[in-house]
Amino acid sequence: MLRGYVKFDEKDIMLVNIKKNIARFIKPRGKISILSELKPGSRILDIGCGNEQAKKIKKILPDCYYVGIDVGYYNNTNSIMADEFHIVDPSDFTDFISKMSDDYDLIISSHNLEHCNDRYGTVSAMCKCIRQNGMIFISTPSEYTVNFPTRVGTLNYFDDDTHVDKPLDHSKVLKLFGKNDVEVIFSTKSYKPILGYMIGFLFEPFSRISKKVKFATWMYWGFEQIFIGRKL
Repeated sequence: MLRGYVKFDEKDIMLVNIKKNIARFIKPRGKISILSELKPGSRILDIGCGNEQAKKIKKILPDCYYVGIDVGYYNNTNSIMADEFHIVDPSDFTDFISKMSDDYDLIISSHNLEHCNDRYGTVSAMCKCIRQNGMIFISTPSEYTVNFPTRVGTLNYFDDDTHVDKPLDHSKVLKLFGKNDVEVIFSTKSYKPILGYMIGFLFEPFSRISKKVKFATWMYWGFEQIFIGRKL
């Protein structure tokens, strides 16, 4: 089987489209919403691509050119679906990204930066990989999460012992966007989309009693800070 090759049956495609539309409705500024705006054949660079991200993204955009980078495989049994898949030593992570081409239509960093040794250097390196009018999407724990209650599945930043230091400084990321000619399309220190918040509100009693993160718990609490930018 060729790397990057994807073949899904009609049932798979139908289910993906249903899930995609639900996700866009509940979380309009989420990763799936951004992916849905891309044209066929777009080049995507996914920073921290564990947990079958190649398969998930190829289901949404089967003919995209997908490049994944991580420091380990992290539950990636379908890395063959990536057109390129790179395992990089953590000490070389930022430098590796900085040497990549600058022709990507979308750069994704979904809950990766909080695990990086050089978080702000990685942000700058990612910004340099975006082509003109290309997009960047970053989601990472909010600065406020240090005061959230502890729950299984991570609600307080320090629930995950692989998180580095403290949450990223929102203003520093915005400044790095500006220095690298990236226009801020959307940013929030604590993402609480209306519908997601309401669903999270309904599930909150169960989450609180079980001390576990449930569906939409993150959206109810505003766990994520999100940055969406476009290269000028």
